[in-house]
Amino acid sequence: QVEVAQANVNTAQTNADNNKLLFDKNIISASAYQTSVDNLNSAIAQLNAAKAQFTSAQKNLSYTVVSAPVAGVVGTISYKEGALVSQSTLLTILSNNSDIEAYISMNEKEVLDITNNGARSLQQALDSLPEVSLRLANGEEYAYKGKIISISGVIDPSTGSATAKAEFKNPNGVIRSGSTG
Repeated sequence: QVEVAQANVNTAQTNADNNKLLFDKNIISASAYQTSVDNLNSAIAQLNAAKAQFTSAQKNLSYTVVSAPVAGVVGTISYKEGALVSQSTLLTILSNNSDIEAYISMNEKEVLDITNNGARSLQQALDSLPEVSLRLANGEEYAYKGKIISISGVIDPSTGSATAKAEFKNPNGVIRSGSTG
């Protein structure tokens, strides 16, 4: 469409230029010349509309390629190839399982013990903690040791516990979301 619209602009420009020469020599009327100028302006408008449609089509085409910002494990895909979906449609969930996090409850006494009754900060306590192990859902110990990387600074009054987060390497993707016990 853009090429056709550009050709129409070229033709209208030639007609307007020729009519300008004829008008300057009083061979055609002002209204005949103005009609050719109006046709040129109309052709330019149609060219701009065709360019806008082309840009929109390119943008829409870019949405037909599905890509992910990271490598990972793809969940269930509910759509078939060729299905029409909007830009905001969730196609699947991609889990990056290269490192996994396990959440551990610690009671108030355990938090006080690792901070030496508050004599050292939680960060100092974290830095001094040994590696931790993870027991898998099948009862076996996970092959890689982890490190506790954070402990919430607030004790939940309803449970009397704080939440610690441990990070484990998962190079073979053995652990997937929801498979740990």
